[in-house]
Amino acid sequence: MIDTNFQVRGKVVEFALILPNGKRLPIDSKWVAGRLILELEKETDQQKRKKIIEEIEKEVFRRIKEVKQYVDPDLTWNQAIAAVPDSVYAVCRNAHLKAKDENVILMPYSMVLPLLLYIYRFHLSICYFFGS
Repeated sequence: MIDTNFQVRGKVVEFALILPNGKRLPIDSKWVAGRLILELEKETDQQKRKKIIEEIEKEVFRRIKEVKQYVDPDLTWNQAIAAVPDSVYAVCRNAHLKAKDENVILMPYSMVLPLLLYIYRFHLSICYFFGS
């Protein structure tokens, strides 16, 4: 059900959900902006907080571009998952739209397993229904 160190276009993906049709759903866990999140927790000035949040999103944007490279229609589903810490996900405002435009699903760590189970079960039912 899970593949580790799966290769797509010469790049190694940490994890991939093996779908019933044999394709993979790339899953990359990105521990981003740890230092910035700590700064944000301590900061009380709203303007400085806003700047820190902008920096966090810039870092997330860079990670989205990395994860986008894991989508290969011949090998994978048409999207990849970029999992980030819940605290990073909570402050992102624009990264979700950027991710969608890049065929990446941005999500917090706490939601990865429930989504994977749902996707797998849904995909399994579609394959069963259509016989493929």
